[in-house]
This record gives sequence, C-alpha cells and structure tokens, in this order.
Amino acid sequence: MQHVKNQSCICFFAAILMILLGKALAGATIFRHGSSHKTDGEASKRCQTIATNGVGVREREQNGDKALPPIEGFIRYEERTDDIIVRVEPEFLPEQSNPSDSRYIWAYTVEIDNQSPHDLTVMERFWQIADSRGQVHEVRGSGVVGEHPVVRSGETFRYTSGAPLTAPSGMMRGSYKVKGKDGACFDIAVPTFLLDSPHEGLILN
Repeated sequence: MQHVKNQSCICFFAAILMILLGKALAGATIFRHGSSHKTDGEASKRCQTIATNGVGVREREQNGDKALPPIEGFIRYEERTDDIIVRVEPEFLPEQSNPSDSRYIWAYTVEIDNQSPHDLTVMERFWQIADSRGQVHEVRGSGVVGEHPVVRSGETFRYTSGAPLTAPSGMMRGSYKVKGKDGACFDIAVPTFLLDSPHEGLILN
C-alpha cells in the first residue's frame, strides 16, 4: 500500500513538471478569462479574508436563465463526474504573500454545479497539494468551509478558500464525498489545477 502511495506522489510531482513546461493538464478542461492574474478589486479583497482567516465565501444560484458567471481575470478548470460539474478558479494573492519568507498564498474558488435530478450533500473533502520543490501533503476534512452544504438539483454552490505554499508554484487535485437522496455516498472529482505565481520562472501559457 505504501509503495502504491509513493508511486502516486511521484506521478503527481511529475505532472507538476509537465505543467510548468506548458503541457496540458490531463482530465481537466481549462478556460482562460482575461489576464492570468488579478491582484486588485473586489475579488482580491474577498480572497484576502480567506487567506488570513480561512473564512469561506458562499454563493448559491439557480441554474435557470443563468448560472454563476466566471470571475474575470482567472483561469477556470473544470471536470465532470456524471451529471455533476466541479469548476475551480485559483488566484495568486501577492498582498498576502512574502517571497523572502517563502510564503506564497493562493485563493481558489470552487463551484459545484449539480445537473443531476437529485439533491446532494457535501460530506467530506480531500486535497492533495504539491509544490514545485517536490513537497506533497494531503488534507482531509468534514464538509467545506465549516458546513455540509446541500446542493439542490439545478443549483450551483460556490465557495472560496485558501492555500499556502512555501514554493512559488504548485498544483492541487482532490475530490468531494457527497451523499445522494437515497443516503448512498460517492466521490466527485475536482479538476487538477495549477497554483501559478509571477515568482516562478516557468509560467503556464
């Protein structure tokens, strides 16, 4: 089991190097909106609270005439598990980062778009986080941003959280365990996404 886990970490780190060389992320769709980095304005003010206090911002909207709009200035990553789509938009926070102390902070906004006919409850989260220096660690926890949100059929749930690294770039991947109407739990995938900063020599184009 340990051997398999080590192989997974090695493969994950290898994927970082591929991404930093400009190769495509496997299993994820990438959409670019505007410039690569947005360092001021309302979005960064919101994310500043996330980075310092770990408090999530949560939004909910019916997928009727419109869905939650993309945040301008971000790269959006997307992955589908059956009729559930997870989108992630990361943002580097220069005002919260201190490269001289090897402190680099990102906010990432996640959308869970439930296009299935059943309501879902987010029970657990799992993250695997790797930096460009080869450090990999895992995070498991109950729910998201301190709650177990119910994402009703036809709704999109959005929240924002933060990720600190000691290297100028990295990547994250993960999954959510959700409970359906019948009480059965299953995993939905989160797209692998890049944590990119201007302090890294190689930037994704």
